[in-house]
Amino acid sequence: MSTEAKEDQPDDLGAHRCISYRHTSSGALHRWEFVRDGEMFGRAVPETFITNDVDLMRDAALSGLGIVCLLRLQAAPYLADQSLTEVLLGWAPVLAANHLYYPSRRQPSAAFRAFLEVMRT
Repeated sequence: MSTEAKEDQPDDLGAHRCISYRHTSSGALHRWEFVRDGEMFGRAVPETFITNDVDLMRDAALSGLGIVCLLRLQAAPYLADQSLTEVLLGWAPVLAANHLYYPSRRQPSAAFRAFLEVMRT
């Protein structure tokens, strides 16, 4: 028997209630992604609640329904006010940056320029 604390692992999610996302285009359940030692891998999790609405997923987690997988940007305000707590520290993948391509010869509309500014931040 070891006195060292066991580090939480993605496989430990099987013992928890998980809030899952169903992709509207394919109907497939989202596999939660993790990274360790530079290797990315996915896991199916036991579903307590399934939706195709990210805001509803977040609200379900805030209500205590289970564990949810969100982008850091989506979770940041709730992590900051401690209404959500991060689990599986060090397992989250770093996602690639978004890229947007558009014709530079055309005069962009005010709405498109505003969209570009939001995307740059």
